[in-house]
Amino acid sequence: MTLEKITDASSEPLTLTEAKIWLREDPAAGPNDTDIQDLIKAARVHAEGYLGKCVKEQTFQMTLDRWPNCDFIQLPRFKPSSVTVTYRNSAEQVQTLASSEYVLNAAAARIALRYSKTWPSTVLSPSGAILVSFTAGDDNAAYPSGIKMFCKQAIAHWYRNREAVTLGNSAVDSKLLQLGAYQILDNDPGKFRQYS
Repeated sequence: MTLEKITDASSEPLTLTEAKIWLREDPAAGPNDTDIQDLIKAARVHAEGYLGKCVKEQTFQMTLDRWPNCDFIQLPRFKPSSVTVTYRNSAEQVQTLASSEYVLNAAAARIALRYSKTWPSTVLSPSGAILVSFTAGDDNAAYPSGIKMFCKQAIAHWYRNREAVTLGNSAVDSKLLQLGAYQILDNDPGKFRQYS
C-alpha cells in the first residue's frame, strides 16, 4: 500500500506573523521567513499524522496491489468525507467500483462492502491495480486551539534547535517538547489512533 497526497490543506494553523510573534522575532519581513513557513507546515503535518486526522480538506490517493482478504479497506486518515475506488484489470482498462457496492464508514475511516457484496473477481493488473481516492478534512473548520498550540511549541523548539542532534540540554528540551506539546494533542477529542 502506498499513500500519496494529491491536494494539500488550503491554509496553515498559524500565519507567518503569528509564528514570528511566538518566536519573538520582528514581524516585518526577514531572512528566516521561508524557513519559518516551512516549520509551520511541518508542525501541521506532524500534528495531523500524530492525530490521524486532517482538519482542512485534503485529497489523497491510496494504491493497493490486490483486494483485501476481508470485507473492508482501512483508510489511513480520520473522517473521510468522500471516496472513489477504481481498479485496472490485466488489460490495463480502468473500471470504477460502483458506490452501491460499498459504504463509507467515516467514523472508522474504512470502506466496507455492503451486505452480500464481494470484491470484483476480475484479474487485476500485476502492480498498483486499485486506486482509492478520498477527501478528508473540512475547509470550513477552524484549527482547534490545541493544534495551534502544538504548532507554536514545535516551531519554537525546531527554530532554536536547528540541528538533528545537539549537545547540552537537547535531551531535556526534547523531553519537555514530548511532555508538553504531545500532551496537548493527546487531549484532542477528535484524536484517531489506529492500534494493531
